[in-house]
Amino acid sequence: MEVMTKFKVAIVEDDKNQYQVVFDLLKEFSKKEHEEVEFLPVYFFDGMDFLNKFDGSFDLIFMDIEMPRLDGLSASNKLRLIDANVPLIIISRSPKYAVKGYYVQAFGYLVKPISKTDFEFLLKKAINEINRKKNSFLLLESKSGIQKVHTKDILYIEVVNHYLSFFLADGSSLQKRGKMTDYADRLEKAGFARCNECYLVNLAFVTKIDSTKSLVYVKNNALSISRLKKKNFIETFTNFLGENAQNV
Repeated sequence: MEVMTKFKVAIVEDDKNQYQVVFDLLKEFSKKEHEEVEFLPVYFFDGMDFLNKFDGSFDLIFMDIEMPRLDGLSASNKLRLIDANVPLIIISRSPKYAVKGYYVQAFGYLVKPISKTDFEFLLKKAINEINRKKNSFLLLESKSGIQKVHTKDILYIEVVNHYLSFFLADGSSLQKRGKMTDYADRLEKAGFARCNECYLVNLAFVTKIDSTKSLVYVKNNALSISRLKKKNFIETFTNFLGENAQNV
């Protein structure tokens, strides 16, 4: 089989036997004739080890819950502050943690001993999601030239006096002349929503909504929610959380 796509996978697991189980399942999956994929697994022995070495290069993360020093849920919460998009699959001996997976936007949940059927089902869905996000980008033309920007890297877009500012996850920004309507329809189908007439927000980066103060926090940025947009924005965000916490 010719390998067409490579995926870098983090396996955060304090039990090396359980790590081997996930490793073997990935290897078996990639050997299937109809799966043109290759996995590059990287082992981390607990949540602290993972966060200390995290470099943003992973396509998929398997996170055990019960670990010493820093447990999987705590590590996942910290992860979401620096990467809101990477698919995260939670692993535990008990299903009691499943609901908490919503709060870290878990892509799915696996209970030990891991079922091969459940594993492959989740993995296929994760691969489809990864490929969809990798293939979603904008070509932005500005004074400095044309730049390709992946939609998953956009925190939010602001419009002021017919100029659009694209604020990116790495702290940089791009400006170009245009209207919000030039991008709103397309991006709203990709997980963005308008909190007022000036802002179009990537819901994957929303960490908090303060309905009392009518503010939405996009990473460390507090943006105002207009009275007219408030109800629809909160409903859209709630639906987004449900859709992206698949199988949890």
